[in-house]
Amino acid sequence: MKFDNFMMEVHACDVDLVRYMTPNNFATAEREFLTSQRSIMPNFTYDHYDFNGQLAKLSEIDHQLDDEQSGLHPAQVQIISEYLAEVKLKLENLMTMQRYREERDSGASQASLAPLRKSIEDANVRLNGLPEPDVYRCLLENPTAKNTVGFVPEPELIQKFREIFENKWAKSFTRIDKAKYKYSAQEVCDLVNTIIREDFEFKTDFYAEVDEKKTGMNVDQIDHILNVPLYRSNGDFTPETVRRIVLGHETFGHLYRAAFMQSKYPEIGIPLPGYITFEEGVTKCIEQALSGKFEAPGVESYVICGLAACDKLNFKEAFDRYCEYARIRRASPALSEKDLRIIFARTARAFRGTGDIPWSNSIVYFTGPDKVWQFIDRNIDNPELLWRKMFESGKTDPTRASHKQLLNLYGE
Repeated sequence: MKFDNFMMEVHACDVDLVRYMTPNNFATAEREFLTSQRSIMPNFTYDHYDFNGQLAKLSEIDHQLDDEQSGLHPAQVQIISEYLAEVKLKLENLMTMQRYREERDSGASQASLAPLRKSIEDANVRLNGLPEPDVYRCLLENPTAKNTVGFVPEPELIQKFREIFENKWAKSFTRIDKAKYKYSAQEVCDLVNTIIREDFEFKTDFYAEVDEKKTGMNVDQIDHILNVPLYRSNGDFTPETVRRIVLGHETFGHLYRAAFMQSKYPEIGIPLPGYITFEEGVTKCIEQALSGKFEAPGVESYVICGLAACDKLNFKEAFDRYCEYARIRRASPALSEKDLRIIFARTARAFRGTGDIPWSNSIVYFTGPDKVWQFIDRNIDNPELLWRKMFESGKTDPTRASHKQLLNLYGE
């Protein structure tokens, strides 16, 4: 079997974790939690799923790889092996989460739940890593400090990157109606779909559609959909939100990075294992460049993950402690309804999939930009190379050894 066949067969078994770890009653559970003083965790409910068929298929692919790897380049074997292991871990973890929720909700003892809990915690470490305790403590104890740790780009660097980015997408940005008070979710989809159809220099089957379940935007890499929430926890789709988040972050970051490479080499246009830190760094750096200023991103997401994973707080404890932190950080004795909804959503992500076991994928919003700003700094004087590596290398991390070796085979 050829490399592209291996990759596409594994990809056919892959899943979008956000889809399966998102409760199907988020809005209702949020209202109940925010109006109750007694709830320890939200009353989330989830759809049922069965991935046994996909896991069996992955085992078949693994056996084939053992038999046929002599015809592949070592860099290709490495990527296939990494991808197989990651997809298998994701599927097994989703099924473990489902079993954990079912047994917990039926009244199982903590002792009987312990093995399932440990399995989920181990998967979290392997897939996401954990907040670094020293970094977490520094951020928690200095809520009003803007840039306490990490790489801080110079204003000139931010401006240069902004010019490169805005020049590339100048036509698309003129499509934003700045006179509008806000865009509806459907209007956002119409704008994005027009840009994909008319401004992209290649054809792609990615498109945007309204999602009534999610509360935040998400590019589904499996079904090639930019999900635009009907109910957005972070507020309305203002023209500036459309500019920085919808277009900058989601469309020209997440979506374009996948679509460009998939139009050339579909087998490496899919998300490669270990890509996510660089990926989220790219999108956050876009946001900062378009705003024209730097402030350490993802700090609050890192803190809430620290409260869950480092301090072992439950959902209610983490939510309340995070509210205290937010009041100091925002210099406000009171938090608005919008603030509370945002804090609830971030807390839910820190316990995604179960409601009571830490899930720390949100730390990439902090660690990713630190990595990518350094990458931009090293390559800003070669804009063509910078653009190719950041935006036209697919769902890869061009600083990761196995990804670089694979991209070299494609002349990228």
